[in-house]
Amino acid sequence: MRRRLVRHGFGADRAFRWRGGEISRLEGLSDAVFAFAVTLLVVSLEVPETFDELLRVLRGFFAFAVCFGILFWVWYDHYRFFRRYGLDDGVTTALTGALLFIVLFYVYPMKFLFSTLFDQLFGAAPANAIQDRQVPLLMLVYGAGFISRASPSTWPSAWPRSPSSPSAAPAPPSGPA
Repeated sequence: MRRRLVRHGFGADRAFRWRGGEISRLEGLSDAVFAFAVTLLVVSLEVPETFDELLRVLRGFFAFAVCFGILFWVWYDHYRFFRRYGLDDGVTTALTGALLFIVLFYVYPMKFLFSTLFDQLFGAAPANAIQDRQVPLLMLVYGAGFISRASPSTWPSAWPRSPSSPSAAPAPPSGPA
């Protein structure tokens, strides 16, 4: 699938030259981890035995859709990073490992957060799902995970070492003048 995306220019930027189309082992591992994370979102669902149970499961659709969208966004940033830079150094490998760890670790907190949010919106939240005093800690946990998954394009190893490099990316934006 990835090869077809590359061949058709998915995510391409005309002002940027893409690296080769080969998939590295690190990219393959990353794709597998993202696929596993999406599986974890679904695997906790049991097959409903009654129509009422089916309706209860369908209430979780919106939370699943948001979680899937966030995972897809992170995957797409990661995909574009490796299409552009194709770095194979220790720093990139370590940062990718940290990103994959965060993705796997935050699947359940993310699912809990959005399931609770949508259950509250639709009036179907269990009374003991979360106490008011626990909400700030939940937001802190979720926010820390969200911030720590910063876009790979912000990684220092992705910044060009010299402006004469043919595949050098633009320097990261500087603050206001």
